[in-house]
Amino acid sequence: MKTLKNYLKTIPLAFILLTACSKDNSSTIKEPSIYVSTIEFEEGKAGVVKLWKDGKTTDITDGIHDAWVYDMYINGDDTYIVGNRQYDNNEYSTATVWKNGISTPLSNTTDYSYAHDIFVYNNDVYVVGREKKDGEYDRAVLWKNGVSTYLTDGKNSAGAYGVFVNNNDVYVVGFESNSVHRPVAKLWKNGEGSNLIEGVLTMEDSSNATSIYVHNNSVYIAFTESYSYGNSIAKLWKDGQITTLSDENHSTNPRSLIVDDSENVYVTGYVIENKMHIAKLWKNGEETNLSDGIHHAYPEKITIHNNNTYVTGYTKMNSYDVATLWKNGEPIYLFEGDKDTYATGIFIK
Repeated sequence: MKTLKNYLKTIPLAFILLTACSKDNSSTIKEPSIYVSTIEFEEGKAGVVKLWKDGKTTDITDGIHDAWVYDMYINGDDTYIVGNRQYDNNEYSTATVWKNGISTPLSNTTDYSYAHDIFVYNNDVYVVGREKKDGEYDRAVLWKNGVSTYLTDGKNSAGAYGVFVNNNDVYVVGFESNSVHRPVAKLWKNGEGSNLIEGVLTMEDSSNATSIYVHNNSVYIAFTESYSYGNSIAKLWKDGQITTLSDENHSTNPRSLIVDDSENVYVTGYVIENKMHIAKLWKNGEETNLSDGIHHAYPEKITIHNNNTYVTGYTKMNSYDVATLWKNGEPIYLFEGDKDTYATGIFIK
């Protein structure tokens, strides 16, 4: 297994010596710090949220209350992690934001709720997710600085999975079920919702938007569309124009997207081929494998830094799921593989 320690050992000794002997400090390239939100599960114990930074981990939760994490963001000196955890008075999970390790519930802890994505803009913290109250379906929710706004009315099942803020406009993506109780991919701009796909779906069709990015005022959305024959297809929505990323022969689940300064569009997700989950990366529609096709692999989030591509997720290795970071397609396993671990959000600075 290629751990980070082993990965660092592959750096040529000549490079290390050259860097160490340089008298001109200005010529030394400082490597960025990589932050990854992770979860560790040990059999019979609660899940523990951990912040992984450059090979070292810090426990965020106590291991007493079960927890899960979906994303993270760093703003100045503040580190935000979002997910859900159990509280003493609730058997259900509650949407939670951890700021510098301190947890704050976003919802009433007697209801169940989930926080899926986070974005910070002008020091305002935006979190999206879903919440369920007694007698209602799940609602799509936007929290701004901890104050909730419901994007749906609870009459149909809904959820929010991605958020982006650009020029003070707040974009949220997810789904809301229609009159035949099938999920339909949705975009909310400043609270006003619209369907990504026109027309009424049948009882067998569905769609869901998972990630959003805004670049040069163009809106990009990764979403999946499923049809009556069973397979889901990964698609990219840009300002109303739809591009198909995967074929109809395999089920596909897009997870995250980003657009770089040269307007290259990256989407990550997985495809089921021959009963194997294969981590994929689409760059401008061109598909490449991240995983080896021997082990099940599931990507989560993607980011770009200094022309390097980073994707988080996990790989099934032997008896355990192992948190994985793919850098330019090469896997780095963040933990030793003796427990179930998962890598979700990522931030580089």
